[in-house]
Amino acid sequence: MKTVTRSYHIRAYPNGAQRRMLDCWFGAARWLWNTALELRSAAYRECGLALTGNDVSRWLTQWKRTTGHEWLAEAPATALAQCLRDHDTAFRNFFAHRARYPRFKRKGLPTSLRFQDVGTAWRSGNLTAMPLRQRSIGVDLGSTHLATLSNGEKIPNPRHLRARSRYLRQQQRCLMRRQKGSRRRVYEFDLICIEDLNVRALSRGLHARAMQEVAFGEIRRQLAYKCNWYGKILESVDRWYPSSKTCSVCRHTLDVLRLDDRQWRCPRCGVHHDRDINAARIC
Repeated sequence: MKTVTRSYHIRAYPNGAQRRMLDCWFGAARWLWNTALELRSAAYRECGLALTGNDVSRWLTQWKRTTGHEWLAEAPATALAQCLRDHDTAFRNFFAHRARYPRFKRKGLPTSLRFQDVGTAWRSGNLTAMPLRQRSIGVDLGSTHLATLSNGEKIPNPRHLRARSRYLRQQQRCLMRRQKGSRRRVYEFDLICIEDLNVRALSRGLHARAMQEVAFGEIRRQLAYKCNWYGKILESVDRWYPSSKTCSVCRHTLDVLRLDDRQWRCPRCGVHHDRDINAARIC
């Protein structure tokens, strides 16, 4: 199963004692950054030596045991180790001409700490996927209804382009997010089947404006993104498969089904079909 890397932003409100402890940690990281920068700069300038974070790390172990620097041992070791890793990254970016030379950090400026392995309580830092629900869903995309699900649900086309055509780019990015409950629909099912539409050809056809308005490509991208996020499966159905004119009950295929025929009855089993719902069930 694929893994997804997530980040979590948590706001904390420390009390007085906790603030003093954090100030001590920030001070230790700032001192280590400035000391490492001074040592590495002097070593290269005077002796031509290119020190690394590992070199400074060995000295850090000795500094913690030196009288007057015991406060370094009070800071989390992983935060100090990460500080030296960031130091190496800053120098690599400088030598690769991606950033300027690292600068000293002054007291009073905004600062931060980064830790390692803080997610061990979450099974070694990995959150498990959502439980399987043994459910699947078919999706048929269209211009009249944005999406028709095989369970009979129809999601209306918001038609943002007609009202705000100059904001097309922003609306395409937000289209899936603005459907009420769209996130819930993704993680309710383990398998989602969707037709593999030729979006480029549709966007240049007779109904090009309507096709661009519903943003089929963005819908497909959002579904793939959400399925990967929640550990679900997204399958594509061959674009040449006659899903609209194939009976979802007996699999009888009509010879002809016009585009304006939104309802039809199967001549073999007699079941009455809604064109879009039937196509979604076939998926």
